[in-house]
Amino acid sequence: MVIAVSLLVSWIVAVLFTPLLGVTILPARMKGHHESKGRLGETFARLLLVCMRHRWITVAVTVAAFALALFGMKFVQQQFFPSSDRAELVIDWNLPQNASITETNAQITRFEHEQLQGNASVDHWSTYVGTGAPRFVLSSTCRRRTPGLARWSSSPREVLRSAIASRCNSKPI
Repeated sequence: MVIAVSLLVSWIVAVLFTPLLGVTILPARMKGHHESKGRLGETFARLLLVCMRHRWITVAVTVAAFALALFGMKFVQQQFFPSSDRAELVIDWNLPQNASITETNAQITRFEHEQLQGNASVDHWSTYVGTGAPRFVLSSTCRRRTPGLARWSSSPREVLRSAIASRCNSKPI
Protein backbone atom coordinates (compact mmCIF):
# COMPACT_ATOMS: atom_id res chain seq x y z
CA MET A 1 0.00 0.00 0.00
CA VAL A 2 2.87 2.35 0.82
CA ILE A 3 4.43 1.78 -2.58
CA ALA A 4 1.13 2.37 -4.42
CA VAL A 5 0.52 5.65 -2.60
CA SER A 6 4.08 6.88 -3.17
CA LEU A 7 3.90 6.07 -6.89
CA LEU A 8 0.52 7.78 -7.21
CA VAL A 9 1.72 10.91 -5.42
CA SER A 10 4.86 10.94 -7.58
CA TRP A 11 2.73 10.76 -10.73
CA ILE A 12 0.46 13.60 -9.54
CA VAL A 13 3.48 15.80 -8.82
CA ALA A 14 4.99 15.02 -12.23
CA VAL A 15 1.76 15.71 -14.15
CA LEU A 16 0.35 18.68 -12.23
CA PHE A 17 2.97 20.53 -10.26
CA THR A 18 6.00 20.34 -12.56
CA PRO A 19 4.30 22.17 -15.48
CA LEU A 20 2.82 24.65 -13.02
CA LEU A 21 6.28 25.39 -11.61
CA GLY A 22 7.62 25.80 -15.16
CA VAL A 23 4.97 28.41 -15.97
CA THR A 24 5.64 30.22 -12.69
CA ILE A 25 9.44 30.21 -12.84
CA LEU A 26 10.17 30.67 -16.56
CA PRO A 27 9.79 34.13 -18.07
CA ALA A 28 7.08 34.86 -20.64
CA ARG A 29 9.65 35.85 -23.27
CA MET A 30 13.12 34.39 -23.64
CA LYS A 31 15.94 36.94 -23.70
CA GLY A 32 19.08 36.52 -25.77
CA HIS A 33 17.63 33.97 -28.15
CA HIS A 34 20.08 32.95 -30.90
CA GLU A 35 18.99 33.38 -34.50
CA SER A 36 20.91 30.38 -35.84
CA LYS A 37 20.86 26.80 -34.59
CA GLY A 38 23.96 25.08 -33.35
CA ARG A 39 25.36 21.79 -34.67
CA LEU A 40 23.11 19.73 -32.40
CA GLY A 41 20.04 21.76 -33.34
CA GLU A 42 20.77 21.38 -37.08
CA THR A 43 21.28 17.61 -36.74
CA PHE A 44 18.06 17.23 -34.80
CA ALA A 45 16.12 19.34 -37.34
CA ARG A 46 17.39 17.15 -40.22
CA LEU A 47 16.55 13.95 -38.35
CA LEU A 48 13.08 15.27 -37.54
CA LEU A 49 12.49 16.20 -41.18
CA VAL A 50 13.55 12.71 -42.36
CA CYS A 51 11.23 11.07 -39.79
CA MET A 52 8.30 13.24 -40.87
CA ARG A 53 8.87 12.52 -44.59
CA HIS A 54 9.10 8.76 -43.98
CA ARG A 55 6.44 8.48 -41.30
CA TRP A 56 5.50 4.81 -41.94
CA ILE A 57 9.11 3.73 -41.60
CA THR A 58 9.33 5.79 -38.41
CA VAL A 59 6.19 4.11 -37.03
CA ALA A 60 7.53 0.65 -37.99
CA VAL A 61 10.90 1.34 -36.34
CA THR A 62 9.12 2.60 -33.21
CA VAL A 63 6.89 -0.50 -33.02
CA ALA A 64 9.94 -2.76 -33.57
CA ALA A 65 11.85 -0.96 -30.81
CA PHE A 66 8.86 -1.39 -28.49
CA ALA A 67 8.62 -5.11 -29.33
CA LEU A 68 12.36 -5.48 -28.72
CA ALA A 69 11.95 -3.75 -25.34
CA LEU A 70 9.10 -6.10 -24.41
CA PHE A 71 11.24 -9.09 -25.40
CA GLY A 72 14.17 -7.72 -23.39
CA MET A 73 12.00 -7.40 -20.26
CA LYS A 74 12.23 -11.16 -19.68
CA PHE A 75 15.94 -10.67 -18.97
CA VAL A 76 15.34 -7.93 -16.38
CA GLN A 77 15.06 -9.01 -12.76
CA GLN A 78 11.47 -8.46 -11.60
CA GLN A 79 11.64 -6.95 -8.15
CA PHE A 80 10.93 -3.50 -6.84
CA PHE A 81 13.27 -3.74 -3.86
CA PRO A 82 16.56 -5.64 -3.90
CA SER A 83 16.83 -8.74 -1.77
CA SER A 84 17.91 -8.15 1.79
CA ASP A 85 21.45 -9.29 2.47
CA ARG A 86 20.81 -9.51 6.20
CA ALA A 87 21.62 -12.92 7.60
CA GLU A 88 18.30 -13.13 9.37
CA LEU A 89 15.96 -16.05 9.77
CA VAL A 90 12.26 -15.19 10.11
CA ILE A 91 9.68 -17.83 11.01
CA ASP A 92 5.95 -17.13 10.92
CA TRP A 93 4.04 -19.38 13.30
CA ASN A 94 0.45 -19.82 12.12
CA LEU A 95 -1.95 -21.79 14.29
CA PRO A 96 -5.60 -22.41 13.33
CA GLN A 97 -7.95 -19.42 13.44
CA ASN A 98 -9.58 -20.52 16.70
CA ALA A 99 -6.26 -20.94 18.56
CA SER A 100 -5.77 -18.90 21.71
CA ILE A 101 -2.90 -16.54 22.30
CA THR A 102 -2.01 -18.64 25.36
CA GLU A 103 -1.50 -21.75 23.19
CA THR A 104 0.55 -19.78 20.66
CA ASN A 105 2.72 -18.39 23.43
CA ALA A 106 3.17 -21.87 24.95
CA GLN A 107 4.36 -23.32 21.63
CA ILE A 108 6.78 -20.45 21.02
CA THR A 109 8.13 -20.73 24.57
CA ARG A 110 8.66 -24.48 24.12
CA PHE A 111 10.44 -23.86 20.82
CA GLU A 112 12.73 -21.28 22.46
CA HIS A 113 13.59 -23.60 25.37
CA GLU A 114 14.24 -26.65 23.15
CA GLN A 115 16.04 -25.02 20.25
CA LEU A 116 17.48 -21.65 21.21
CA GLN A 117 18.46 -21.29 24.86
CA GLY A 118 22.07 -22.32 25.30
CA ASN A 119 22.55 -22.73 21.55
CA ALA A 120 25.89 -21.24 20.50
CA SER A 121 24.65 -20.77 16.93
CA VAL A 122 22.17 -18.05 17.94
CA ASP A 123 23.38 -14.51 18.50
CA HIS A 124 19.98 -13.15 19.61
CA TRP A 125 16.30 -13.53 18.81
CA SER A 126 12.98 -11.72 19.08
CA THR A 127 9.51 -13.21 19.37
CA TYR A 128 6.19 -11.46 18.74
CA VAL A 129 3.05 -13.35 19.75
CA GLY A 130 -0.38 -12.31 18.53
CA THR A 131 1.03 -9.90 15.95
CA GLY A 132 3.76 -9.65 13.40
CA ALA A 133 7.06 -7.95 14.08
CA PRO A 134 7.43 -4.23 13.46
CA ARG A 135 8.52 -3.51 9.92
CA PHE A 136 12.32 -3.75 10.06
CA VAL A 137 12.85 -3.79 6.30
CA LEU A 138 10.60 -2.19 3.71
CA SER A 139 10.00 -5.45 1.86
CA SER A 140 8.78 -7.14 5.07
CA THR A 141 5.01 -7.53 5.35
CA CYS A 142 3.13 -6.41 8.44
CA ARG A 143 0.63 -8.95 9.71
CA ARG A 144 -2.74 -8.37 11.38
CA ARG A 145 -3.26 -9.05 15.05
CA THR A 146 -4.35 -12.67 15.41
CA PRO A 147 -4.14 -14.87 18.52
CA GLY A 148 -2.80 -17.79 16.48
CA LEU A 149 0.08 -15.84 14.93
CA ALA A 150 3.65 -15.47 16.10
CA ARG A 151 6.74 -14.19 14.34
CA TRP A 152 10.17 -15.24 15.43
CA SER A 153 13.30 -13.61 14.04
CA SER A 154 16.95 -14.19 14.70
CA SER A 155 20.36 -13.65 13.19
CA PRO A 156 21.50 -17.26 13.21
CA ARG A 157 24.48 -18.89 11.72
CA GLU A 158 23.96 -21.35 8.85
CA VAL A 159 24.17 -24.34 11.24
CA LEU A 160 21.04 -23.20 13.10
CA ARG A 161 19.21 -22.44 9.87
CA SER A 162 19.57 -26.01 8.60
CA ALA A 163 18.83 -27.50 12.05
CA ILE A 164 15.58 -25.54 12.41
CA ALA A 165 14.56 -26.35 8.83
CA SER A 166 15.06 -30.10 9.39
CA ARG A 167 13.23 -29.99 12.74
CA CYS A 168 10.27 -28.04 11.35
CA ASN A 169 10.00 -30.42 8.38
CA SER A 170 10.30 -33.62 10.47
CA LYS A 171 7.83 -33.15 13.33
CA PRO A 172 5.28 -30.60 14.43
CA ILE A 173 6.22 -28.48 17.40
